[in-house]
Amino acid sequence: MVACMAFAMQANAQPRPDSVSVHAGQEPLDFLLTDEQKETIKYLTVTGTLLDEDYEYIREELITKLKELNLKEADIDTIPAYGFKCDKSCDKSSTLDNLLLPKGIKHVSDGAFFEQHIRNFIITGNFPTLGNNVFRE
Repeated sequence: MVACMAFAMQANAQPRPDSVSVHAGQEPLDFLLTDEQKETIKYLTVTGTLLDEDYEYIREELITKLKELNLKEADIDTIPAYGFKCDKSCDKSSTLDNLLLPKGIKHVSDGAFFEQHIRNFIITGNFPTLGNNVFRE
């Protein structure tokens, strides 16, 4: 009975105004989001793949706004070296609640999440190999 009620509530739920899903890879992520989405985004789901500039955009513009970055269905097999590294402009008091790694991830490169504050790394496929100092704070 409880499961039926939860399902019914989900079926009637309206999309969250702070939740955005994009299919990336053709154009930079910055171009795929509207100005309003850039201001209100808290939950980002990405399918497709990320361009090199998308990693920079996420780590410099979005990571401090997001509560969840969902890459589960993204076509990414390697997180590049220092891809999400927190730099000088990063708000170190900000914490990303959830990062869902892609199902097809095989490797997380050196320093990929260096000095990022991420509460939960959720592995949705096989456990990837890890480079050096991936999570060091």
